[in-house]
Amino acid sequence: MHAYANPARFLRLARWLTPAFLLAGLALTGGALAWGMTSVSPDRLMGETVRILFLHVPTAWLGMAGWMTIAVA
Repeated sequence: MHAYANPARFLRLARWLTPAFLLAGLALTGGALAWGMTSVSPDRLMGETVRILFLHVPTAWLGMAGWMTIAVA
C-alpha cells in the first residue's frame, strides 16, 4: 500500500482504473434504472407512478449534495 503513496505510481494506476470504473458505474446505473422502470410491480396505492421514484429520489439526492458542496465551498 505504501508504494501507492508515490504520486507517479498512483497516477499510473488511476489512469488505467478510471475508465474501467466509469464503464462499470454506467452499466450498473443503467441496469438498475432499467430494472426499476420495468420489473417492479405497481404499488397498491400509487399504481404506476411509484416507478418514477427510482429516478427521482437519486436525482434529488445528487442535487442536494451539489448544493451542499457549493454551500460548504
